[in-house]
Amino acid sequence: MVTFYDNFIPSLKDGEYTIKVSQSLVVNTGQTNIDGGNPDVTTPPQADLSQKFIVRGSRFTLNPTDIHRAFPPNNTTGLYDEYLPMVVFNKRSLPWERELDLSPSQIQGLPSGLQDPGLYPWVALLVFSGDELIIPQPASGPAPDPPQGSQTNPTRSASFALNNVVNSTFDGTQTAGPPPGILGPTIGLEDDEDPNTIFCNVIDIAADTFAQLIPTLNDLRFLAHVRQVSTVNKEPLANMPHDGWFSTAIANRFSVPPPTANGTAGQRNIAHLVSLEGLEPFLGVGTPLPVSGFQKVRLVSLYSWTFTCLHDPVENFRQVMLNLISTQSEMGTDLLLRMPLPESALPAQPGIPSYVATKLQNGYAPLSYATRTGEQTFAWYRGPLAPVIAPTFLDTIDPAQPDDPAAPLNVSEAMVYDPATGLFEQSYAVAFQTGRSLALANQVFATNLLQWRRSAHGAVDLLMEYMSSPNWNGILKQNNVLGANRTLVNIGVGDLAELLNTNIVSRAFKNFLATDFYDSVAKHVGKTGGFDPSDANTLLTSVVEQPPVVPADLAQLMQQPVVVSLLHHLSGIETLGSTASVLSGTVTSIPLQSPGVTEALSVGNSVAIVSPDGKTTVIVAVASAAALGDPQIQILPFSFLNAMPSGSSVQLTGSPILPEQVITWLANIALLNNVPFNNLVPNMQMLQQECIRFFYIDQNWIDALIDGALSIGIQSSRDSLFQQLMREALHAAVDEALTEVRDTLRGVSSSGVPTQEGTRAGFILRSVVVSSIPGLEIRAWSATDSVNPMKMLRLDRLAPNIMIAIFPDIPVKLEFNEPSEGLVFGYEDEGVALRYLPGTKGATTANIGSVINPDTPTWLTQSQIQQLKRDQPANQPPLIIAGNNGLVQALQNIFADPQPELTPASLAVEMVRVPEQMLFLPANADGKADMSAVAQVPKK
Repeated sequence: MVTFYDNFIPSLKDGEYTIKVSQSLVVNTGQTNIDGGNPDVTTPPQADLSQKFIVRGSRFTLNPTDIHRAFPPNNTTGLYDEYLPMVVFNKRSLPWERELDLSPSQIQGLPSGLQDPGLYPWVALLVFSGDELIIPQPASGPAPDPPQGSQTNPTRSASFALNNVVNSTFDGTQTAGPPPGILGPTIGLEDDEDPNTIFCNVIDIAADTFAQLIPTLNDLRFLAHVRQVSTVNKEPLANMPHDGWFSTAIANRFSVPPPTANGTAGQRNIAHLVSLEGLEPFLGVGTPLPVSGFQKVRLVSLYSWTFTCLHDPVENFRQVMLNLISTQSEMGTDLLLRMPLPESALPAQPGIPSYVATKLQNGYAPLSYATRTGEQTFAWYRGPLAPVIAPTFLDTIDPAQPDDPAAPLNVSEAMVYDPATGLFEQSYAVAFQTGRSLALANQVFATNLLQWRRSAHGAVDLLMEYMSSPNWNGILKQNNVLGANRTLVNIGVGDLAELLNTNIVSRAFKNFLATDFYDSVAKHVGKTGGFDPSDANTLLTSVVEQPPVVPADLAQLMQQPVVVSLLHHLSGIETLGSTASVLSGTVTSIPLQSPGVTEALSVGNSVAIVSPDGKTTVIVAVASAAALGDPQIQILPFSFLNAMPSGSSVQLTGSPILPEQVITWLANIALLNNVPFNNLVPNMQMLQQECIRFFYIDQNWIDALIDGALSIGIQSSRDSLFQQLMREALHAAVDEALTEVRDTLRGVSSSGVPTQEGTRAGFILRSVVVSSIPGLEIRAWSATDSVNPMKMLRLDRLAPNIMIAIFPDIPVKLEFNEPSEGLVFGYEDEGVALRYLPGTKGATTANIGSVINPDTPTWLTQSQIQQLKRDQPANQPPLIIAGNNGLVQALQNIFADPQPELTPASLAVEMVRVPEQMLFLPANADGKADMSAVAQVPKK
């Protein structure tokens, strides 16, 4: 969807301003006489204070990053004579940032209600044929020849100092200006614009050509507008001050075609975005003005490009997209990312496929491999982008086992050996090493990862210290929390986390002073009685000597389920559950601050919160909880949490010990950001010029990549055990974070679009369409939701002409659309079909912009459009836009009553060429998503 606006005029335009501050004393004579004062008192005048400041913006040069797109694309060839060239800016206010200095007579000649000079752009897009431009010459002598071997001047421009371009005064000195006979801009330079040090690009054109091509002021207003589009389905766009906002400058001349209808060489067109500042006296209001007394006009060129116009189409969106599915592009791959194979290499008999052909069909490439013993051989390699769905086998089998065969701890364990052929498959070994290399290269990630391990080890060490302490050991056993061999029983994660609270001792001491100490000691101070030595002997003899702690004890403690859950909870990668669904009873709302915990079950004075797996129970004492006599609910008697009123806030843990940057960074590499391209596509034969290849994500490769990143800094078996215990929950946390990566890159909050979960898939596109049409809009639908498009996980350029997209599920429909902000202007073969506008007959909020009566449209025909042009030049004269004989009036006249009054935005709606779309339908005969069977339907 795109919304058009007439303009976007900034509150303060570019230029030099002066602020003056003055004050004066005025005597209230009447009141002064009443008060008995002297009304004749005067004050000496005070000098005004002034301060100059400059609002800086583009003037003689344009920042290349301000250009979003030019059409027709630079250096392309195509059927462009039905299009009005245009340039799209990333800044929504750029065409109106400076104000033209119009004379009073010019302003009075403008239409009523449109006499504000700020409504008229200060730039214009001019289109020339090659012979209409004159290469500018320096003030004295001819231009030097270009260096040997350099390219010729494609846009026929030159770079000069402002001193030889503009007529102005700087620091009391008059500029030299252009050579005699050449009209240049007459402007006022700002205080810091030294004409001898500022250079700009200029073009020279004949005075007659200037008068023939330059738009009138009435036309100029219609040749720029603003567009607002959604960027949800686009690659992240750089240099966007305002997300989704663009401005556009449009030429008043259609692309110049070859002089003969059957010409095959094509006509080179040169487009220049020029500044009109300083040339206002030569801008006509409704008709062009002649330029008298000059042979040439020198214009400041802010941006330029070239393209070639043919009578037969060669390169446009439709043709380029159709080339992607041609037999030459497909090359027997079914548009899947794998090596192209001739028919002779395919299995001769479907039931007995050859080993090599099967490997190649599955996306593997043979790469040279030097073994550790020095042997030179080859190994099979496939990146994460696979043409087939790979069964997942790198999942954790048993997190409690330190030697899980499915979770590689080093590169060697990630190798796959085929004893039948004696060959290695190095795919996952490469993934593991890639993750490790990326992690080692990122100091922030590596530091946070090591700090997380230290914090987790510290928490386990503290628990072991409590369990080994003579005093705590007795208390834990007395409350039936500590069993044999230091096994924790009858305790939940909340209570276990409370043991790690640094205030637990001070809080317990305060409770003791207020309760037991008061009852046993303070109340008896000064009363009969005294110290009994036998009590002290009892305390001394009750101390039990604890066996020393050995590494095996720490390993055993780490593997206890409640401790594993505690480490997950402290790290913030696993919550305690959102409801107490395992138990039955009355739900009491308690605002727990622990992530994911919002409700609890209450019985008597206690509350039980149970995780979805039923293993973790947290006890919170609540003084006024509702009573419930359900014998099936087990309330554990042990809790370190204080009693509190119902509705009080409970903080089970502090900040997670696992920094958020770790999860975010892992989610980025899980979407293959920063992964070397040759790891994604090992052989460029898989991705030749002008092709699209679909793929499934091999989750094993992603798991190995993450495991490699997490393997850095492992120094002991304890580190290895910790990684094994955290692996499953950590991988799940990374999967959850994938949906936020793209939103973060785009600088927007989560869009709220649900993300489908399934087999991740996508495409990789190598084509000129990526570089020549930035902002392609791509939508994909999954089999589970045919209405709402999927929220993409990734859409990026890997190179100027290579794009990658990753979806959360296999798409059953995939759309490529021309960008809304890059919608081009021109006419169809029949002409311009009328579209609904606000206020036109039959218009609704739903059909604005749609063709009126699409079965029998009302056309402004090609022949009628040709009659709306100026007389000169002979080959493709400019359009007349405004006025009685212009395009705007001609369109208004064929509307049914009530006829609309066209504005720049509504004219843009009418003149937009129907955007083209490429539709891929990857589905098999069963209707299930299958990227290997792709049907293509190109359409408009």
